[in-house]
Amino acid sequence: MWRPPPSNPYDIVTEPVTPATTTTPAARPVTTAVTNTNPMLKTFYTMISPTILLIAPISYFGSCQMAFNGGSIPLFIHTGNDAEDLKIKLYIVAIMGAVSTVTSACVGPFTDKYGPRIMLVFSVGLYTLTMGTMWVTRPENNLWVLFPCVVLFSLCSGVVANQNYKMMGVLFPGTASAFAAQRFHGSLGTGVAFMSSGLMLTQDGIPNMNIWAPLTWGFLIAGTIGSFIVTRDERFHRRR
Repeated sequence: MWRPPPSNPYDIVTEPVTPATTTTPAARPVTTAVTNTNPMLKTFYTMISPTILLIAPISYFGSCQMAFNGGSIPLFIHTGNDAEDLKIKLYIVAIMGAVSTVTSACVGPFTDKYGPRIMLVFSVGLYTLTMGTMWVTRPENNLWVLFPCVVLFSLCSGVVANQNYKMMGVLFPGTASAFAAQRFHGSLGTGVAFMSSGLMLTQDGIPNMNIWAPLTWGFLIAGTIGSFIVTRDERFHRRR
């Protein structure tokens, strides 16, 4: 009796059941499913699996950084000239998009060569330097601080996101439920980050770095630690 291959045990297969004593149309083969697994339950269990939860902070870091880059950094610009402020804010968003695009196109070979661990350590160092600069200086209307930091934030976000994709591809190759679980955590984090970003402003209406810096840095550190755990898998240590 044929069974689905181990690599995809959730295929719905059929077994022909043909009576031996008749050839009438009513005796056509009958199909019977061999599995009753609910795909929704499979995705849910994947969402809360230890491996996914260990690297979920990376998705949350990306979500918080997206809210900080796109929704909060532009609030540092308020010179009193609305037209000029809008122009600078659009430049900031354009720079974010350009750097993210270039990073996404170029970071893959470095990830394949050095692996997620080294790339994440590099990202932690770069992010600590950048966020520390934003935290200790006064970036309000200070383009000499804002523009370089925007470039470095976008670079760091792109590198970290690529490590997330790399780990998912190695740990869950071709598994739709795992990628759905990853997107769930990312979407959840994005929604919460944007909805709560208004609470992370000072009385002057600018981003409160005393909240943003520990929050994003904490997620990045937690995700890096989790990544070091999951990348102990032998598949990450094969000769590249």
